[in-house]
Amino acid sequence: MSTNSRTRAQRCVEARWKRLLGCKDEAISLESALRMGFYATKLDLEHPSSDFFEPLTDEYMQNYPVLTETVAAMESKQPEMYKVEEYNPETAEAAKVSESVLDRIAWSTSSRVQQITLVLKNLIYHLPRENTPQGTGPSLANFSIWCQACRPVPLSDAFYINDPPLTDRAAKIRLLFEVETYVYPHIIMLVEHYTPEPVTDHILLRHELAFLIRAMEIRLDEGCFPKDQPQPVLMVSLVGPQHGRIIQAHIDGTPRMVVAYSRLYSFEKNEGAPFDLFCRWLLANPVGVEPAQAKEK
Repeated sequence: MSTNSRTRAQRCVEARWKRLLGCKDEAISLESALRMGFYATKLDLEHPSSDFFEPLTDEYMQNYPVLTETVAAMESKQPEMYKVEEYNPETAEAAKVSESVLDRIAWSTSSRVQQITLVLKNLIYHLPRENTPQGTGPSLANFSIWCQACRPVPLSDAFYINDPPLTDRAAKIRLLFEVETYVYPHIIMLVEHYTPEPVTDHILLRHELAFLIRAMEIRLDEGCFPKDQPQPVLMVSLVGPQHGRIIQAHIDGTPRMVVAYSRLYSFEKNEGAPFDLFCRWLLANPVGVEPAQAKEK
């Protein structure tokens, strides 16, 4: 397709991808992100005011209370289902020079963030609840508006990036959701990032932006929705040493790429770890765009 036939939103996405390809550093300051065309804003998860995603509410969660007896039985057999191995900085530092390969693997960034992923997946897929709709499974994900994007649907191509220096070896999508029957263009993903450098609240990662753009590009090219719609994408971003944050991106009418990001949350200890909060965002309701006619996939 010629450049002239591309919409403003598509050209916006393409231009920012090219700028990311020219970026040498994984950690991008907010000032550098702005120069590259990413307008970064703060996202408050506890007092949400998102234009495109609404986390599951207290009322919604109370309508489907956890089957505590069943959970107790499950935890007695698999006590790690809903808990991470707690992070110990001294042990992690010692593991870097350990002669034991198993120790080095266990305390690597990839292993630490994978633990968060497993707990979040267990909470949305394998935490049984009461009052679930007839004909569905017992967990939140079973009766959610979201479904996993798997082959052969076009969005599943978002799992793969091979355009050096951008690569899916530096980070991986572990969950990729789209709305059933294509009623909304929204996308939700959970991504693990393996960069060993510590992440702060004052930077964005090159591969955070890359996976957001990749999903936008595929959805805009797919042709199921108007190509100048804002194409909202939400990312649950997991980073080392054992932390996570929520990022939302959309294209405004300028067109401009708006990236709203939360502060970093610690999952280093089970007590106080925001698993419930992140589950509510991982299955957030799509808003801000008029629903389309349902389509077959």
